[in-house]
Amino acid sequence: MKDCNIASSQAVKRTRKRTGCLTCRLRHKKCDERKPVCVGCERNRLQCKWSTDNARAWRNLLMDTASTSSGKAVECVQWDVPSCHPDGHSTAGTEAPLTNRCPGKVNQSINAKEKIREDNSVLLHVFQTEPLLTTPSFSNAYSSPRWPKILERADLQSIFHFYMNTTAFVLTSRVKPFNPFASYVLPYALSDDLITHCVLALGASHFSSTYDQTPSLSATSHYSVAIRCVRQRLKVLEADDRLSSEKLVGLVLAILLLCQFESVDGSQNGAIVLHLRASRELLLRLGRLQVEANIHGFLLELYAFMSIVSKTSVAGVKTQAIEKTENHGERDSVVSRLDSLNRGTDSYGLLFGCAHSLFEMIPRIEMLRYVPSTPANSNLQKSRYDMFCILENKIMTWEPPEELAELSIDDETASDYRITGRIHQQAVLVYLYTSYYGPGIQHEEAVICKIDEAIDRMLAASGSLSDSRPMWSSLLWSAMVLGSCLRQQEHRELLAQTLSKRPYNMFGCQRVLEVLSVAWKRGYYGPIGVKRVMEEQKIIMSIA
Repeated sequence: MKDCNIASSQAVKRTRKRTGCLTCRLRHKKCDERKPVCVGCERNRLQCKWSTDNARAWRNLLMDTASTSSGKAVECVQWDVPSCHPDGHSTAGTEAPLTNRCPGKVNQSINAKEKIREDNSVLLHVFQTEPLLTTPSFSNAYSSPRWPKILERADLQSIFHFYMNTTAFVLTSRVKPFNPFASYVLPYALSDDLITHCVLALGASHFSSTYDQTPSLSATSHYSVAIRCVRQRLKVLEADDRLSSEKLVGLVLAILLLCQFESVDGSQNGAIVLHLRASRELLLRLGRLQVEANIHGFLLELYAFMSIVSKTSVAGVKTQAIEKTENHGERDSVVSRLDSLNRGTDSYGLLFGCAHSLFEMIPRIEMLRYVPSTPANSNLQKSRYDMFCILENKIMTWEPPEELAELSIDDETASDYRITGRIHQQAVLVYLYTSYYGPGIQHEEAVICKIDEAIDRMLAASGSLSDSRPMWSSLLWSAMVLGSCLRQQEHRELLAQTLSKRPYNMFGCQRVLEVLSVAWKRGYYGPIGVKRVMEEQKIIMSIA
């Protein structure tokens, strides 16, 4: 016994290793130190951080942990290895339960048991008129569908079904001959948990805004999970940029769907700007790979539309992220030639309609922002005026292109394109006037009369567009620009009613209406007045 005590007293004290990732150290777990993502973080779908990342890594990790304090692992599909237990069973359904505030009302409007009786019948209900994609990986999702484990929960099945039957049809400006938000997004959602969470976030937010008008905790939870998964995949991409084009397509699609969610959910923190910047870099990389043309065209259309409208001054205050993006040397390489951006693909005109040349002028209008006239900048003022006259003439003489007949769309959709093109025309014209004349525009009576005439033309065009037509989904930016210049109470009430109608009464539309209401109440005029409201409230609108 004495020898044993001597041996124990002489035992070397073993100090704890401090070379593992910060995440494992914070969780008091053993780390295998595999980089960039250790086995423990990969298994539990956690954000793997290392001490060499930056000096603020611990603080950021603690903030992330505080926001997900349940301590339970969140599942996301893996890229390199199957997400399975040692016994061979998939772990994709072991996610911690997410709070949902609307399953009861969902089940009242959708008979989940009847519609989700068989996986194949549910998909056929949506895809029976949809064209199959050409690449084997996509077509396999149709021929032998497998529901992700997370969709075994009845409440999440209902939300997923709501997206399929409702949300997917309000995100696009046309549903014939097919809807990319169903044909392209849903196959990914059935094979990739990251896309599944994006779809569930969109569906939950849209359902909540449609029925109970309260923010959805379920939507926020799925959004947070998707953000964490994107961060993890970007870390993997940073370590090994030799990823297949299909994996890169899935990542870009997820980021753009998150941007869509931020617009649908009415996000006011400006995150959409950062996410668009990330998707732009990935799209540039994707352009150097062999990618199926139609899915690539879909991603380009989504990015270009959201990038243009979300970075205008009407979206809110300028941030450092926006400034960096605008000063980036290759900024115009994606959106400089919209007309030829994805021409020939089945997503051409999905959001732009026939107004490509009008949206192409918006970044140039941004360069004409008001600058006080001084003797020192007389040359600048002359060049601004010359550019203003050129743009004004182009906008005023714009006509819907004749090549609409080349698109595979029905006559009713072609008519919608012409109508919405006229509405966009008036919005871009008003945006030109307000940007050029700046805060003193209210003293320019001749210009105010021109703006009022543009509003009258907009009202005449919108009156011939049925409330049920999908083209309303692309009019939020134009509605905000023109709405900021409405001076008659009846016109304001008409816009408020339009933004409150189902199924387009999403939280994003409500946030736009709230900002416009404050501007009207305070007598602020034009997009400059809207920007002033946002500066006072310290918000940045997510418009898409």
